[in-house]
Amino acid sequence: MDTKSKSTAGKQVIGFLCFVMSFSIFFSVGLLLLEQPVYGDGRFVLSEAFDGDVQSTQRYQSAVASRFQTLMVDAGADGSFENLSFSSINEDQANVIYRISNSESGKTFSNTNVNLFQESVPEGYNYIVDYRNGNVKVTRDGRDITGQFEFWPIYDLYLERYRADSYDSYEYSDGYESFVESYGWQDLELRMAFSEKIVPTESPWSMYTVIQERFWEQAGTFIALGIAAVLLMVYIFLRKAKKAADQRIAWVSGKVWLEVKLILLFISFSIYSGFCWSSYGRRFYKIIALLQFVYYVYVLINDMRYNKGNVFRHNIIRSIMRWYRRREQYKPFQRKLVDRFWLVLGIEAALLVIGMLLFMISLSFSFRSAYYQFVFLVFVVIWIAAAVVCVCVYVKRFRKTVEEMGEVVDQVSVMKAGDMEAKLTLPADSDLYATAQDLNEIQEGFSVALEERMKSERMKIELITNVSHDIKTPLTSIIGYVELLEKEEDLPEHVKDYIKILSKKSQRLKTMVQDIFDVSKASSGEMKLDIEELDLVKLIRQTLADMDEDISGSNLIFKINLPNDPVMIRGDGERLYRVFQNVIKNSLQYSLEGSRVYISLYRDDSWTTVMIKNTSKYELGGLGENITQRFVRGDASRSTEGSGLGLSIAESFTEACGGNFRVTTDADLFTVEIAFPSVR
Repeated sequence: MDTKSKSTAGKQVIGFLCFVMSFSIFFSVGLLLLEQPVYGDGRFVLSEAFDGDVQSTQRYQSAVASRFQTLMVDAGADGSFENLSFSSINEDQANVIYRISNSESGKTFSNTNVNLFQESVPEGYNYIVDYRNGNVKVTRDGRDITGQFEFWPIYDLYLERYRADSYDSYEYSDGYESFVESYGWQDLELRMAFSEKIVPTESPWSMYTVIQERFWEQAGTFIALGIAAVLLMVYIFLRKAKKAADQRIAWVSGKVWLEVKLILLFISFSIYSGFCWSSYGRRFYKIIALLQFVYYVYVLINDMRYNKGNVFRHNIIRSIMRWYRRREQYKPFQRKLVDRFWLVLGIEAALLVIGMLLFMISLSFSFRSAYYQFVFLVFVVIWIAAAVVCVCVYVKRFRKTVEEMGEVVDQVSVMKAGDMEAKLTLPADSDLYATAQDLNEIQEGFSVALEERMKSERMKIELITNVSHDIKTPLTSIIGYVELLEKEEDLPEHVKDYIKILSKKSQRLKTMVQDIFDVSKASSGEMKLDIEELDLVKLIRQTLADMDEDISGSNLIFKINLPNDPVMIRGDGERLYRVFQNVIKNSLQYSLEGSRVYISLYRDDSWTTVMIKNTSKYELGGLGENITQRFVRGDASRSTEGSGLGLSIAESFTEACGGNFRVTTDADLFTVEIAFPSVR
């Protein structure tokens, strides 16, 4: 540790100690000054040191009582009064005068020439103590104040003894008569008079000692307050260092479990309450007990101030749970749930057994003290709370696990829907954290694969588009020259046949290139649409009419089931015409010769569906929906005409117009479903 760090640490210690000592002094002096005297309890209080009426203080009463007892004891039972000659009270005539006599011996002794039994008390002496016929009477300014001396030696009436059958109560008996007889006081008569103004005398046992003791108490109070004020100023000067010390204390206290803090709080309070309820404890120890409780509460408040919610989170239960979770993190998910169930069941069973034992103890043992009953009740409450907390923690954890399982299931549904961006985030201490990470990695794998596939598709489309564009220019020239050749006359017949073949093939190539452009536009979203309401029945009939020559020339039987009323949908008429044209062409090209082709239209409140069914002349081999992919043909040998783009174009145009295009196969039965939202 360097010099600067040592200096900082030293300031923190000094600042904190100055705060503690100044507060302790102010707090202690304040308590002593606020304490009010209780007549008869025999204790001096600091507040009386600042009481202007000295004769009303218990210290003064104690001095009066002790002098009364001294005179009575020195008088003796023989009535000789020999010891009274040496009494130091005789030298304190300015403050106290007395006269005592023995009726049996007839002797009298006094420290004054005034016959106090027959004459009035001299002026200035207002505090009178009379003992006559076995009775004591104390007056001040003519007012009887005997009751204030109940527990002083002047009025020793009560002897204490324990009752054999009780720890909590006392039985009192009047032993005053036997006490008087044992000392031979039944024949004595005494009158004492105390001066209202106390002055110093040569007597070592002068009443002026009361004034001196009051002075030293006052001086000690002011000195203590002065020291506390100096310490307070030092603390104010070092308050930043004291704040740093508080933070260090909070750091240390933050390492202690909450349950340990509560136990220490209970012990601290028990120490304080034990001294407060004890009738034998000294005031000093009671203040110390109260201060230790106050400072412990201060430490707890300081702990909550800097550690905030961590004060309650750092407890034995959570520590055990963290330890257990570290132990179970390598277990399978199912094993974790089963082990937790049996663990909680075992803990609850143990708590139940111990609770029953405590209950049996409470029935078999009779508590004789309310304190023990209270402590037992606290243990019972803690035990019940432990059982409830254990169940609550388990239920909370189980509920959290169930919710996280729901999140995992929802995430699977999200992935199924094709959303590969939304990630599942679970806490690191979750039972399903590893599962969530696996799902996220699967999503990332899917995303990468999908991106690669889309990239490949884009590259393929771009390649095909570029190649088609490059082909289109020379193809246009070829078609132009073929048309010129067709216009030539006097050509041999076999040359004309060649020209017809060239014309047919070039037109087919032109159609294929155009189809590729259409697919490219539909895939890239660049195709322009003219969406409007149109009659789907009319559109289908028009398509069939335009293709009547091809239909009539085929060996197929078309079964048309269309309603007579218009069926309105929204779409681009030109694009949808191409859709039905391609689907019907597909049926003409790939249907089994002599079979039937069914074209039907169905409508409900939500959708309008056109179904086109035919029997394939080729074995489909489970192509199903794959047949709508580009360049896929039902003729695997590719011995017939066709580009493999017809159904792909139909699907793209249908979806661009807001419809659904679906192909299903059942053995050789080929079905195309084209559905659009109904327009009411």
